[in-house]
Amino acid sequence: MVKRVARIIAGLLMGLAISVRPGLAQAEALLPLRPVATCPASFEPLTQRMLSDLPDYINRVLARSWRTAGGIQTHVVLASPATYPEAVPEGHWSSPTPAQLEANQVKQLFFTTLERQYLGSGSSRANSPRLRQLQHYHWALLTETKDGWQLAGLFSRLAGYPAEGPPSPFNDSTYGDVGRAITLWLRDCKAGAIE
Repeated sequence: MVKRVARIIAGLLMGLAISVRPGLAQAEALLPLRPVATCPASFEPLTQRMLSDLPDYINRVLARSWRTAGGIQTHVVLASPATYPEAVPEGHWSSPTPAQLEANQVKQLFFTTLERQYLGSGSSRANSPRLRQLQHYHWALLTETKDGWQLAGLFSRLAGYPAEGPPSPFNDSTYGDVGRAITLWLRDCKAGAIE
């Protein structure tokens, strides 16, 4: 028993000596599990990267605040590549003029998301969920601050997919699921948590 305890103590002391000794073992211990990613500073690379991750972020926001109103579950399948228009779209809200956008260093982009809604649920084949696809059109306004890029506003409109008529009018969705997902992504990007 005494020999066994002595071997354990000797092993612990050897381990302590190795961890105190400077060298490769210490350097490896300080390396992060994955390399820290840098958030793109310029607008277009930032938004391209954001849109590739956005469906996952939106689905996480939806899962955290899971709402199954009337048995409807929504999942975002993909986000389109961004377009960067110079003109401000006309709508039924007080939209900023190009001069205001430039003065406030606000950048704008358009993108769409394809969503699937599963309507109803049941165990029998007759009660199996029905699928409805929707396309959301988004106009996002981002501004660069001393703390990095931030969402200044988001306006969205909804249409069936494939198109089943004209889309709805633009509505302020800054604090909706997509707006919250963009805000979370920008926060994670600033923290270097985006791969």
